[in-house]
Amino acid sequence: MSATDSPDFVDGDRTPPHGMDATVVPLGDMPPPPLPPPPASDGSAEDDFALPEYAGDAFEGEPEDVGECPEEGRKEQSMSRCGFGKAWTRPCNVIVTTEGERCAEHANQKCSSCGAPPSRQCDETMGPFVCGAPLCADCEHTLCSNGCSSDGQLPPGAKAHCRKDAQVFKGWYEDGAEEHNAAVLAAHR
Repeated sequence: MSATDSPDFVDGDRTPPHGMDATVVPLGDMPPPPLPPPPASDGSAEDDFALPEYAGDAFEGEPEDVGECPEEGRKEQSMSRCGFGKAWTRPCNVIVTTEGERCAEHANQKCSSCGAPPSRQCDETMGPFVCGAPLCADCEHTLCSNGCSSDGQLPPGAKAHCRKDAQVFKGWYEDGAEEHNAAVLAAHR
């Protein structure tokens, strides 16, 4: 096949497009490119895995003082981050002044179950949605009668979140969950 048989040519013009050679070689007939020569080695296995040496001295000794952060009024190297756990993502990384402090968005939130300062958002899923309510480390999403976080009956008088030690129903993944949850429902009817 020659390049002049290509549909890229205008009728009567037999010049290959874009300066192509008039002869087309199928890829299957082309020899592979030559491999580069192997690096020189003294034969030891360590030569195969040696990393290049770092020539600078920037990482030796004490860290360099980077000065004051104009917005925050503190040294950048001592910055702390909020750390509030966002559901199904990463922790909040907003810069705060002291370790353990929360950013403005999370500072005044309360656990939706007990009212304590929250450490994270509830990450229970309900269909395509995530709950997202603020929770402390001792509380969790209330399990329904089916052992899931939704599509079932909540325990009598229960809210959407409860203390971990006050969970009435067992999770669907726990041994004996169906029998336990059925017995709890029967006792409250």
